[in-house]
Amino acid sequence: MFDLFDKFREYCEKAGILFILGGQEWQNKLSSLKGLKPDQLMLGVEGNVSTTFNASLMTSVTYTLTVILGRKCEAKGTKSSMEETFEQKYDARLKDLMEQLALIMSSMVCENGYEITSFTMTPQINHLDLNIDCISSQVTILVEP
Repeated sequence: MFDLFDKFREYCEKAGILFILGGQEWQNKLSSLKGLKPDQLMLGVEGNVSTTFNASLMTSVTYTLTVILGRKCEAKGTKSSMEETFEQKYDARLKDLMEQLALIMSSMVCENGYEITSFTMTPQINHLDLNIDCISSQVTILVEP
C-alpha cells in the first residue's frame, strides 16, 4: 500500500517523462541538471501519506499530493517564455498539459486499483528556474488492500 511513488516513477520511465520526487527545491535542482528535451514532459510529485487503522490493522492509506506536469518547449519550436501572454501559454501548452495530466492520473488509478477522491488542477506559468509552464494539481488518492 506504500508503493504509489514507485508507480509514478515506473509510469514515467515507460512514457519517457522526466520524474522528480520531492518538493519544489528538488524539482528545481533536478530539472535543471537533467535538462528537458524538446517536447519532453516533467512530472514532479510530493506529498503526505496518512494511514487508517481499525483494531490495530491498517485498513487504508491516503496520499495527499501535489503533482506537477510541465513542458518547456514543444517539438514544433514554440518555447515557454516570459514574453508570452497567459492566453498564448494556454493555447501553446497549458490546455494540452491539463489533458495529459488527467490522462496520467486516470491511467495510474485504473492500472493499480486506486481511487482518486479529490483532484484540482491549477495552471502555473514560468515555474521553477527553467521557467516552464505547468499544471499543478492537488490530488487525494485512497489505497485500500
